[in-house]
Amino acid sequence: MSYLGGIPISMAHSPFGTFTIFTKQGKAEAFALACWIIRRSNMARFWWKWIIPMCIMGCGLGCDIENSPRLSRKNCPGLTEIPHGDNPSRQTVTSITMIGNSLQNIEWFPPYPVLETIDFREEMSITEFPNLSNVSSTLKTLKIRNGNLRHIEASYLQALVELEFLDVGNNSLTAPIPDMSPTAGTKLNRLMLRRNNFTGVPDIPVAGLGIKQVFLTGCVNLASISPLAMSRFRTARTFKFMMSNIDTFPDLCPLAEIHNSTEHTNVDIDFTENFISYIPRKRLSCIKDPKWEINLSQNWLSSLPNLLHADVMGTLNLDLNKMHCDCGLLWLKVAEGSMALFVVSNLVCDTPSHLSGMAFSSLSVGDLQSQCAGKLTCFVLYLRSIFTQNIVQNIVCEERFKTRDVSGDDWSMLL
Repeated sequence: MSYLGGIPISMAHSPFGTFTIFTKQGKAEAFALACWIIRRSNMARFWWKWIIPMCIMGCGLGCDIENSPRLSRKNCPGLTEIPHGDNPSRQTVTSITMIGNSLQNIEWFPPYPVLETIDFREEMSITEFPNLSNVSSTLKTLKIRNGNLRHIEASYLQALVELEFLDVGNNSLTAPIPDMSPTAGTKLNRLMLRRNNFTGVPDIPVAGLGIKQVFLTGCVNLASISPLAMSRFRTARTFKFMMSNIDTFPDLCPLAEIHNSTEHTNVDIDFTENFISYIPRKRLSCIKDPKWEINLSQNWLSSLPNLLHADVMGTLNLDLNKMHCDCGLLWLKVAEGSMALFVVSNLVCDTPSHLSGMAFSSLSVGDLQSQCAGKLTCFVLYLRSIFTQNIVQNIVCEERFKTRDVSGDDWSMLL
């Protein structure tokens, strides 16, 4: 440790580069010394002109450093490259963290033989994925977050054969990320892509084999979710698509078919705060795993498809949707208790006005019947015949449905 006027600073003796900066302790002591000088001098009469700049200086001057086993540099405006250090020093570094410096694009990364974690944050000058070939045999975690990353070179990513966790969230990526090498394989199990400019889910069949978590939250240009791309994530258990401007409920059947054929596992798919207003019946009827949970909170749903005969399993979370509670949901009320493996949670009515704010579970069949008048008589008769195992053929409806035969599946046309 070196000193400047009794204040601890880090001088040029560091094996990881030359720095003449206040340490964390030095910042506090520099501020205290400045306050003492102001108080003891004539500047005290004009304290208000000095105290604010000195506060800023005392709190923010210099950058924070740490050398081993975690090498870190924070808020060092003159730092443009990764500190090389000498060979003995590099032998013990397991983690490198760079936050708010002036790092440039990295074509050559110094060799750190036991390095496992790289964490770049707010390094706005890095626009290209770094060449990390010198640490590819040990690197397990790579985070390049809150920056200006625009492109990922496929060969650079594929070289990271030991990588388990990739986080490139909150950047300016537009093109889908490349897949891992089909020959080298991958150990990647966690993929964080949130708040980028992707227009679709990446189609990465090799990487998808091992990924357990996929995060695409806040990708506001995510226009569509490809069923094929989703099915690539054969072992994934968590998908996050919150706040991504999705307006169409995606086809999850290819993914569901993979999971249905394996041992039941928890699958959490989160579409919170999107613009989904309609769910096609066939896109839910293929889900046969009771441990699936699909979160559709805060979307634009007002109704649900009739799943009475679909043998659907799993949970739908419909919190804060504007549901219209009429005979279109009568199937769900009649089926309560009979579809134990299909759960609709947090369903609250928005319309009609006299049911607004009421939990669906508190409504009676009569509350829903009253909204559909004559056409419901036929529908209720058919539902009752199903649940009493007394199938009634050629049920005669009243009014405008008077001649309709609702045996078989024709009854669904009444809603």
